[in-house]
Amino acid sequence: MSRPVLSVRDAQLTLGARTLWSGLELDVAPGEFVAVLGANGSGKTSLLKAILGQHPLAHGEILLDGEPVRRGDRRIGYIPQQRGQDPALRIRGRDLVRLGVDGERWGTGWPSRARHQRVDELLDAVGASHYAKVPVALLSGVSSSGCASARRSRATRGSCCATSRSARSTCARNGS
Repeated sequence: MSRPVLSVRDAQLTLGARTLWSGLELDVAPGEFVAVLGANGSGKTSLLKAILGQHPLAHGEILLDGEPVRRGDRRIGYIPQQRGQDPALRIRGRDLVRLGVDGERWGTGWPSRARHQRVDELLDAVGASHYAKVPVALLSGVSSSGCASARRSRATRGSCCATSRSARSTCARNGS
C-alpha cells in the first residue's frame, strides 16, 4: 500500500471549553474518497478547517504527503458549499477553471493554446469536460464543484481537494 495522501494522528480539536472530537485517526489513500457524516455541530466543518490549517489541534497532528498541514497550503484546495449564481453572469465552466490557471497574475492574460489545453486537461481530470461551455449559473452545486475542483487542481501534482456540501466531504489525490 502506498503512503497516505492525508493522515490524521491522535487528533483532538477543542474550541473554547468544548472538545469537538479527540483520538481521531484517519488515513486517506491516493485516489480514495472519504465521506464525513455527523449531526449538526459534531465537527465536520471544523475537521475540514483543521485540515486546511485554520483550526489548530489541541493534540495530535495532520499530515499531507507526510508533512504537517499549514494555513494557506497550496497543495490543498477547498471548495465551500456554494450559493446560487446570478443567471446573468455569463462565466462558463471553462472560464472558472481558467481563473485558477491564471489566478496568480493580475488580469486574464492573452489567450494561448497551452493555457486552453491545460484547462481542457483539468476539466477532463475531474470528469467535467461536458460543462466547459455551460454557464456556471446553470450548473448544479455538484457540477459547479467539479469545475471548481478542476480550477483548484492546477496548483501541483498530488493536490488534495476537499468539498463541503452539507454533511459530505471528499479528499482525493489529484493525478494531473
